[in-house]
Amino acid sequence: MTVSPGRVRAPWPLQVIIWGQFAAVVADVVQVLVAAHGRPGWTALAGLALNIALVVFLMLKLRAGRRWARSLIAVIAAITLLIAVARLFAGDDPPLATVVFLVVTLVTLVLLYLPPSNAFFRRANAAA
Repeated sequence: MTVSPGRVRAPWPLQVIIWGQFAAVVADVVQVLVAAHGRPGWTALAGLALNIALVVFLMLKLRAGRRWARSLIAVIAAITLLIAVARLFAGDDPPLATVVFLVVTLVTLVLLYLPPSNAFFRRANAAA
C-alpha cells in the first residue's frame, strides 16, 4: 500500500512494533514519575530523555526500511532478553512483570523477521 509517491507503508508487524514502543515510552515516563513521587531528579530525566530519543530515532529508521535499524533493535532485544532471564532467576523483579516483558520482547523479535517485514526491507533497500 502506497502512502505517498515513492514511499511504501510499513507492514503490520512493524506497525505493531512502532506502536508498542510508543506505549512503552509512555509507560517509562509514568514509571519514572511514580517512582520519584512526581519529582524526578535530573539524572532520571536525562536517562528518560535519552531513552525516548533513541526509541524515536530507531522507530523512524525502522519505518523507513533501514536494515541496520532492524539489526540494532534485534541485538538490543537479544541482550535485553538475556538480562531479563538472569533477573528472573535472581528474583530481582516481580516474576509476572518479568515474564510479560520476556514475552513482549520475544514477540518483537519474531515480528521483525516475519515474511511481510522481510519483504518490506528488501523493497526499501532495492529502492535506495
